[in-house]
Amino acid sequence: MALFGWLARFDEFDGIEIESPAQDDQRLGELASIGFVPHRSSFELERHGDVIDLGEPVWPDAFVPVPFPLGVDDEELHDMIYAFWTDVAGHTHRPIDEWRVSVLAGPRFDADLVVIVRDGNGDGPIVGCALGRTFTGDVGWVSQLGVATSARGVGLGRATLIEACRRLSEKEPKLIGLGVEAENADALGLYRSVGFEIVREWVHCVRDPAQPSARS
Repeated sequence: MALFGWLARFDEFDGIEIESPAQDDQRLGELASIGFVPHRSSFELERHGDVIDLGEPVWPDAFVPVPFPLGVDDEELHDMIYAFWTDVAGHTHRPIDEWRVSVLAGPRFDADLVVIVRDGNGDGPIVGCALGRTFTGDVGWVSQLGVATSARGVGLGRATLIEACRRLSEKEPKLIGLGVEAENADALGLYRSVGFEIVREWVHCVRDPAQPSARS
């Protein structure tokens, strides 16, 4: 509770989100007591790491997965993702240098787990992606699965997700996970269609501007 008391005294935490497990009524109550109220929810989903049930991805005509040359296609990939990424609540824009450090770096980063798909039979622009990585060898994770607006509605998202899961499965994880905003019904339906199930919900709280901070 000392941490909550510290947070309550500073206005610079206005606009900052604090997460709590949805079932943790005590933590949510403590947050509410210092003016942090639920703003949105997100889910974590998991499926088993063996993906034999998924089969081969079916790629729509003219869309081809290609290797990801780290340091060559970074800017194009970043621009494609953030052309639409922030349209979904909870998705924030990251400048390319920050994005490189947080997503394309670290001891667990493996360029072979990055799925990028190009139009024009592989010679056109990037139109789809999924960034995979592993954690402690037991967990595979898919982040920033996305399809350009011009390439939606033909099954590219499903094919890209299946390809990401297949690549992760080669690392023999016990499970594969990903996250989604609770209000993103289309994405949630896609993930469930390939065997993912919700395992936990997070409530994201922000300070209610109508409640002044408890300054000392």
